[in-house]
Amino acid sequence: MKTLYLHVGYPKTGTTALQNFMMLNTDVLRRKGICYPHTGCEENYPKHSGIVNATMLSEEFLDALLAEIAKEAAESSRIVISCENFLIPEFGIDLEYVIGRMKKIADRVCVIVYLRRQDEWAQSAYAESINSWPYYTTISPEDPDLPAKIPMSYLMNTRGFCDYLAQIAGKENLIVRIYEKQQLLHGCIFADFLDIFGLPITEEYKKPADIMNPGLCRDSLEFVRLNNCILSANSQKGRIPGNRVKEWQLSLGKANPFGTHRQLSANICLAIIEKYRAENEEVARKYMGRADGILFRDPLPDASEPYEPYSGLSEEKAFDIISFAAERVPQETIVDFINTVEFQSYHGDGLAKEAAKILLPAAERFKDGILNSALFLDNPAFDLWKIASEPKRTGALHIWQYWDFSEDAPAPDLIKHCNESVLKCCFPGIRHALLNRYRAAILLPDLNLRCFDLPPANAADYLRAHILSTYGGLWINACYVAFKSLAPVIEKIREHGLVYTSYSKEQDGRPLVAFMGAMPGHPIFTKMKHALDGILQDFIKTGKVPDKHETGTLLLSSLLTEDCGFCYPAELISGVPIYGRIWDLPKSISSDAFGQFLESGEIGAYKPPIR
Repeated sequence: MKTLYLHVGYPKTGTTALQNFMMLNTDVLRRKGICYPHTGCEENYPKHSGIVNATMLSEEFLDALLAEIAKEAAESSRIVISCENFLIPEFGIDLEYVIGRMKKIADRVCVIVYLRRQDEWAQSAYAESINSWPYYTTISPEDPDLPAKIPMSYLMNTRGFCDYLAQIAGKENLIVRIYEKQQLLHGCIFADFLDIFGLPITEEYKKPADIMNPGLCRDSLEFVRLNNCILSANSQKGRIPGNRVKEWQLSLGKANPFGTHRQLSANICLAIIEKYRAENEEVARKYMGRADGILFRDPLPDASEPYEPYSGLSEEKAFDIISFAAERVPQETIVDFINTVEFQSYHGDGLAKEAAKILLPAAERFKDGILNSALFLDNPAFDLWKIASEPKRTGALHIWQYWDFSEDAPAPDLIKHCNESVLKCCFPGIRHALLNRYRAAILLPDLNLRCFDLPPANAADYLRAHILSTYGGLWINACYVAFKSLAPVIEKIREHGLVYTSYSKEQDGRPLVAFMGAMPGHPIFTKMKHALDGILQDFIKTGKVPDKHETGTLLLSSLLTEDCGFCYPAELISGVPIYGRIWDLPKSISSDAFGQFLESGEIGAYKPPIR
């Protein structure tokens, strides 16, 4: 007779540790007639989530996977399947249907479930939900509505849950165990699980080296919660993985498989225990044969013991977590985290802004350390920080361009090729920054993000004034091609403070804003910035869209004087293409042809192939 044991958890009852233990000991178990199949397990994950995935696809997929499991277990009288995903509502699994299909490969199907006292489970489940982005509810230590704030809180109803499992599997096929130290055999989840099959735990079994899926301590929990708060609803960019925070906690020795790192006061815990007392007694009698009706036996919380509410995450602890994680995640992850903290502290609102303000001191302290390290100089992940810091640290001037691209809407190929031409004409000591609204917001904490509600040309005018006023450098419109080194232009900026282009008086004397630069804090751009702030406020209040020349050429004309800076003739960027618009190139030059031209090496040698 072949029996299949379906272990469904539930969550936060040592399930991950059990799954790792079983996978570590598949050979030992097979010799004892038990198969813990590799089939159905995803790579590096010893739980059988593949069965859940197959169930979601089709009956044919599920039956095919179960047939493979049957082949793997051909020499075993007992099969053990373990996955808590069967209970997670998001997967929408009909467990009765799954058990029905499993009966095609086994004579009997038993369901194993571990129960945990509701107050302990609620706190552990809350912490785990925080660790699973994007959940970030805050629990008060005196919150009487705690169960409603816990995902899968229906699992606290032990009677209803066990009745459901007994109905679909048969009461005689339901195995109920208790997850608390006093009731686990030898206080060990591995020994207790083996006991279900009549096996003692011996030296031949390997045990996982580390504590699996430990609960979060208060500092870890708060760091992860705050990190969740600053993320956008549909992206994890800027998230330090919760597992890395757990590793920090383990490095301090803060791990206890039965600990809850208590978030609730004893009074609230006692109230929760009392709420479920009657149904727990019924489960003890009905499913465990305990006449005394006692389901859980660990000591109750002591209401007389003083409860210390959590005082909040300190800058020191946040800094320690960031520093620890930085040695274990890609540098881009830490950069995205710091940038997101800064962005939300400057431009966020509500919970995101509040959370960012708490994380900001530690984030800036870590960033300051990076700015003065050798790591900073060599790693391209820090380029945006270098661009922001070098004008003040070294007096460097940078090349700025803007296109409002994103991961979902990248810049078109022609714009990318223009960008490549500018990069080829840069020189040592000069950095190039292609900005979008996110990068601009990181560089300019006081930037009003409503500027991006303006038409693109007006938004670029607004951003240009703020960037050059703050950082100085050279602004080149994104649709311009560079055919010659930009070093002489940068030198003109240093010599004259301001560089721009203009048509001659015989033409119309109109200055152009597509190719211009300045030293940081130049009065022309300070005045332009203030004027554009006013135009933006008027747009926000009235909805009136400014003319495309009002925020650029006309505004610059009103501020320039005869002796103001250095003026290149307009022909510099049109007609003779030393620096020219992509739109001025012959229509016959396609994006691909232009890309090939860039790769030919002619850029920078001033051999313009187009007149």
